[in-house]
Amino acid sequence: MRVYKLIILLFFVISSSLGAQEFFSRAYGGGGSDYAYSVQETSDGGYIFCGPGTLGAGLWDFWVVKLDEKGNINWEKTYGGSSNDIPNSIIETMDKGFLISGRTQSFGAGGFDAWVIKIDSNGNRLWQKTFGGSGDFDAAYSAVQSSDGNYYYVAGWSNSFGSGSYDYWIIKLDSSGDIVWQKTTGGTQYECAYSICLAGDGGVVVAGGGYVGAGGYDVWVV
Repeated sequence: MRVYKLIILLFFVISSSLGAQEFFSRAYGGGGSDYAYSVQETSDGGYIFCGPGTLGAGLWDFWVVKLDEKGNINWEKTYGGSSNDIPNSIIETMDKGFLISGRTQSFGAGGFDAWVIKIDSNGNRLWQKTFGGSGDFDAAYSAVQSSDGNYYYVAGWSNSFGSGSYDYWIIKLDSSGDIVWQKTTGGTQYECAYSICLAGDGGVVVAGGGYVGAGGYDVWVV
């Protein structure tokens, strides 16, 4: 059996004249296949990353590792059930905690459902929510907190809701993770949202791809 380890490389750019200097290079993971799908610098000067890991209870679990500024592990946590649970995004929230977004096969109504977990600064779970329908794939890929800190916007795609095989799926949550509203947009084929950010007018911008343009599969920004 081939064994893979996750390698995180973080670079510190001093200036354009000095170029980039490698700040640290570390490997994290166990004896299985462990991955990082999202990384963010944290307000304390460290870093946090998430990805599917084999160190928990299931096949793959949400795996979150908090690092200090030198790459030493402050803490690491897994969240999941007996099946595959895959995180795609982690963001630091205004209360110094974190919001993790992804998909779960262990919980929810369908095959894969979107799974959003709110944790505190030490990785303790505050709440978790699943979102989805009877389709076999509903997933969250990106999230952003509103500028007033009261809401979260989560983007991904769904084949439980909407008009096509897969549609852009945007969910607005309150601070407790309850749905304020959810929307789908797309055509009759595949439209998959990968990223969301705040817009200057208080709305959001969602980017991904789909069969909505002049060619085959095109970039689509909403």
